[in-house]
Amino acid sequence: MMTTKPRTGNQRYHFKPFEDETHLECICKLALRGRNVGAYLLKRGQQFSFVFGFKAPGIHTMLSREQAEATLTRIEAGLKGFRSGDRLRIHLHSFADDGERQQELEPLINATDSLETQFLLLAQQRSTRSLTENSERQTKQLYLFATYTIEPGKGMSSDRLEKFLAWMIEQYDTLKGMKERKEYEHYQQMLERAFSYGYLHWENLINSRMGLQASPMTADDLWNYLWQQFNTLHPPPPPQCLVLQDNKGGLSLEEEIQADLHAVSVLIRGEHGHPSHPKADRQWVRVRGKFVGALALGPNPLALFHQNTSFTTSGKRFQMFRIVRWCAS
Repeated sequence: MMTTKPRTGNQRYHFKPFEDETHLECICKLALRGRNVGAYLLKRGQQFSFVFGFKAPGIHTMLSREQAEATLTRIEAGLKGFRSGDRLRIHLHSFADDGERQQELEPLINATDSLETQFLLLAQQRSTRSLTENSERQTKQLYLFATYTIEPGKGMSSDRLEKFLAWMIEQYDTLKGMKERKEYEHYQQMLERAFSYGYLHWENLINSRMGLQASPMTADDLWNYLWQQFNTLHPPPPPQCLVLQDNKGGLSLEEEIQADLHAVSVLIRGEHGHPSHPKADRQWVRVRGKFVGALALGPNPLALFHQNTSFTTSGKRFQMFRIVRWCAS
């Protein structure tokens, strides 16, 4: 629903809900052929897209020249395997954070009865914490989000008569009680196609051709990743999840519902009485209580370069660092 906010004088601002600016329909789980794969289901108009997530070890910045060239050669070889319409978004995380490592060491310390082993593990804990606090230990992680788009049926036409006939058929199916069954079959076929022609293609491209040793993100992984973009507390379970799985030689589709509220509304509902949706200015976005600067890259730079960019706005100073490598066209 559009809301209005009065302003001094006769002018009014018109605001649209943040949910209207997103395309997320729901989270999907594909338990097929021995795999457990998650996906974001997006809908833009009549077009459906599936976004599959992969998690891979980060590429270290201290590689030798030979190692770096070999890595880039593999990645470029994988890029040549893109099909028309394929999109791949890569998020590189590099943070001085030892939380995961400390959680691994803590149960090992509690489980051992050997004083010598405990001493070594405690020393490793302290060393890890010290290196992290000095920003000398930074864990690097790659998150790859690969999109597979299902085009609307090729038989669809913009002809008014055909649109009218399609509407009549839909009304007829509704009266006969067949609409829900057809929707069920439509989503089942769509998810099966997304797995066979989308996920398997990207799995081969990212692991075999690019050599990134990536593992697929599950439905819970994808939901948790989204949750962490807006919130700081522990994530609740996904509100809704479409599950397609093998079942006695066939396929079964079901929807798991944990909450009636849409997933995007749950994401931005907020914490401690404050909404979690991003707040934007011309030069920054404020999300999770932090200010984020944006940097636009120009087309076709021909070399590897480093650049520091800093600016001050609203009394706050921002500094950004970028490393960009582009191939000459």
